[in-house]
Amino acid sequence: MDPLMKKTTTYAVVGLGGRSRIYLEAIGQTYSATSRLVALCDSNAGRLLLAADLPAVAAQAPGLYSDNDFERMIAEIKPDAVIVICQDSFHDTYICRAMELGCDVITEKPMTIDAENGRRESLTPRSAPAARCASHSTTAILRRAHKLRIC
Repeated sequence: MDPLMKKTTTYAVVGLGGRSRIYLEAIGQTYSATSRLVALCDSNAGRLLLAADLPAVAAQAPGLYSDNDFERMIAEIKPDAVIVICQDSFHDTYICRAMELGCDVITEKPMTIDAENGRRESLTPRSAPAARCASHSTTAILRRAHKLRIC
């Protein structure tokens, strides 16, 4: 393999509320040369369908999964990284499980809503050397992850 070739990073996005469009368009357009959207996951079937119809998303044809199928999504799709942008109170659930299943995790603040869940995140065993990246700015998080080459 040519060492100058860039690796394509595959992403699954959990949570398709208003902020998700920033991430979906960044992966599907801005970083499309090195990124691929492979799965979408949400508790609301309507949001899944709306997100899947966005031009930047539709071109990549990601798998669509309900929140109850998160583990099946990871097993079937095997993304490099999971972007967690669901309701804040569920961040720790998806962050911990994604790391346990060997995925890198990107999320925005807050990573968790309380100290107990923060301890859980920091003590979560990883099946692979998973990384975590949190950012205050939703517009900068993917640029930062790519610059650091952690995801």
